[in-house]
Amino acid sequence: MATPGDSEATLSWQAPASDGGSPITNYTIYRGIRRIPIYPILIWVPLVTVGNVLTYVVTGLTNGRTTSYEVSAVNAVGVGARSSSVSVTPRTTPQTPQNLSATPGTGFIDLRWDAPTADGGAPVTAYSVYRGTTSGGETLLATTGDFHVYRDYGATSSVRNFYEIAAVNAAGEGTRSAEVSAIPTPLPDTTKPSIAITSPASGATVTSVTITVQGTASDNAAVLKVEVSVDGSTWILAAGTTTWSATVTLGEGAQTIQARATDTSNNTAIVSIPITVNLALSGSSAGPPWGLISVAAFVVIVAAVGLAARRLIQRRKPPRN
Repeated sequence: MATPGDSEATLSWQAPASDGGSPITNYTIYRGIRRIPIYPILIWVPLVTVGNVLTYVVTGLTNGRTTSYEVSAVNAVGVGARSSSVSVTPRTTPQTPQNLSATPGTGFIDLRWDAPTADGGAPVTAYSVYRGTTSGGETLLATTGDFHVYRDYGATSSVRNFYEIAAVNAAGEGTRSAEVSAIPTPLPDTTKPSIAITSPASGATVTSVTITVQGTASDNAAVLKVEVSVDGSTWILAAGTTTWSATVTLGEGAQTIQARATDTSNNTAIVSIPITVNLALSGSSAGPPWGLISVAAFVVIVAAVGLAARRLIQRRKPPRN
């Protein structure tokens, strides 16, 4: 077996099934070379003879360049047959990605970079993207394929976001790039506020044409103003925003009260409730009790007529003897 390392390869093997009747004393390692670069046949030349061990580290290799090896056992009789050959390509992690840039957009940040000047002897297969909201505080955000662009839709709006990039190959992740940063433009606020009328209650009956309307409002950003209307066209500004109140004048009978909340992005929401104004239920606001006055007058008139008739009858009676 051959395990690649940084400018080296670790060779390992098992002892022969038979030592030929004489204890194994050494192992000879051979390297395959090509006398002619395009010639496919390797010539095996001794590289080193080691003791009775089962591993050896070949150093001084070039990352990215493949070499091949065989090994044979040695005893007092001589050198045995060589093993099957193995090939290995030493490698290390890639160097730093180049020219990282961060370009802000509306609700995102675009990252672009160039490949490392050296891949460490193994092709770059991916890039690790690191992000943080403080300089030097980046954590792993995503691992891409072998691409040189990344759009970060999760960047925190209105806050400076910091980035670093690292290249990845079969040997692992290389060193991170120089840090860059950008502030994305916030997305337009399209969320409507919410508003409720808490007093009077929907469907309530009131006994005055002048009442105070109260309620609450909220928004994901901020409530700018609250207005109230009793005709749907004329709006009066209420006092307060998250809790508000306004005094309105109504007509008698069935009425509709509307309240409108507007947030700082000019999004609006309207709520309406029906109420009934019944002045007859309030003696102080309904004027003189004409019905009671008419009854009293009728009683007085009847009594007067009765008294007059009684006097007339008394006058017409003949005098007693």
